[in-house]
Amino acid sequence: MADLVPIKVKITKRANGQAKYPDFNQLSIVSSSGVGWSHYIDTYGTGWIYNKVENLGTGASEGQGLILIPKAFADEAVATFPDEVTKLTEAQAKTFYDDKHGSQLPEELVNEEALKPFEVKEKMGVTLTATEETKKAKALDPDDPEPGITKNPKKTFTSFKAMKNIKVVQ
Repeated sequence: MADLVPIKVKITKRANGQAKYPDFNQLSIVSSSGVGWSHYIDTYGTGWIYNKVENLGTGASEGQGLILIPKAFADEAVATFPDEVTKLTEAQAKTFYDDKHGSQLPEELVNEEALKPFEVKEKMGVTLTATEETKKAKALDPDDPEPGITKNPKKTFTSFKAMKNIKVVQ
């Protein structure tokens, strides 16, 4: 299980319209890792979790992103960029994730390839066997792990943390 700290990062818009992030390459934890900051975040943290409600793509001049990252990175980022980086409590991270990110994601994911055989047979007028009917029912049940329709593990902060095997620390 990874122990990670949630930080909120202010992202501004450059004159050319592109996003401008704090230069995390300035952090000693990043420079000593031998990789650039964006690779560091993806490798040692969760990658970016963007505010999909109020973001630069909607015309705003400022947006926010959430990262869950190792404590050493979080501490150094807050100290280096105090106006752009804020540590969040687990409750604050959950609110950001659920309200600003997860609220824009679908409740369920559909694996069309897993459902296609049932659809094809039914369109051809072929009666499904009892085994196929059972398998189809399981595939259509989002609470069943059978491939087909499943609950989106990225929909809520709680399920995201479980999927990534994350423990939030300060």
